Amino acid sequence: MKRISHNDIIGEKLLTLFIDETPVDVEQLQSAIEDKQVELIIALAHKIKGSSRNLGADKLAKACSEIEVLAKDNQLAELLAQQSKLTTSFNQFNSKIKTYISNLKTN
Repeated sequence: MKRISHNDIIGEKLLTLFIDETPVDVEQLQSAIEDKQVELIIALAHKIKGSSRNLGADKLAKACSEIEVLAKDNQLAELLAQQSKLTTSFNQFNSKIKTYISNLKTN
């Protein structure tokens, strides 16, 4: 979030967009993992990784990167173990975003 902290208006828009769209992507990624849809796993993990990195969600980006690599290596059993890491990282960052936006609106 440091990358966008210098411009509150743009920052709020980007973070709101992330909050609105990323939960759907995370759910789709989790379903793709459960259904072993390798190409979809790779695409969604890559998408979430990019947006996460742009906003400074390093743990979430790392979790997605690991999922992407495992899918490319066809290590499907290992992907199931990564789901909890993905969920935890996403929930933590999502909470930080909501707090950040709330603070912007009160200041």
